[in-house]
Amino acid sequence: MGKAARRLRSQARSLPPRGRAAARTRRPETAPAAPPVRASAAAADVVSGAGYLVARRLSEVPENTMKLAVGVMLTSFGVFWVGEGSGLHWPGSDLMILVLVGVFAATALVLSLAMRRIGPSPSAEPDAVGSR
Repeated sequence: MGKAARRLRSQARSLPPRGRAAARTRRPETAPAAPPVRASAAAADVVSGAGYLVARRLSEVPENTMKLAVGVMLTSFGVFWVGEGSGLHWPGSDLMILVLVGVFAATALVLSLAMRRIGPSPSAEPDAVGSR
């Protein structure tokens, strides 16, 4: 019997009877960090690969349209999480996010069409520098 085995046996004898079986099956206090690190690296690879595949298609989308879509999604998630944080129970639970996206997208569409109808005001054009 080696030194380590003798030391474990003496430690097990000092434990209460119920603890002896637990001492033999006890696992290390800290788990290795390798699985989470591998998982996060794999997720980064998947996202990078997806970004590489859709980069050309996304470059064809007008910038303002993309900004509007991102704004609608961020606003929808933000409103949902503020409600969740303040104790609001949404009907349909997480599916309410889709309803919020629809509401904000419809509102943005209606307001955009209304602004096009109005058109730019004559005073909205920038003055030339030093034209006074």
